[in-house]
Amino acid sequence: MFADKKSSKNNLRAELMACHAFLTPGDTLVVPPRPLRPVTPGPRQHGRRTP
Repeated sequence: MFADKKSSKNNLRAELMACHAFLTPGDTLVVPPRPLRPVTPGPRQHGRRTP
C-alpha cells in the first residue's frame, strides 16, 4: 500500500511515482475518497434582519 499526504497540486510526489512504477499493465489502482475537511462556521449575526 502506498500513502501520500501531500497536496494534489502537482504530481511530483515520491509515493505516487513509486506507486506508478509498481503497477503493471492490467492492474487497477483504487484511490479512496479523501475525507472532507471540517467546515468552520463563520461569525454568527445576532439580532433582527432589516428589510
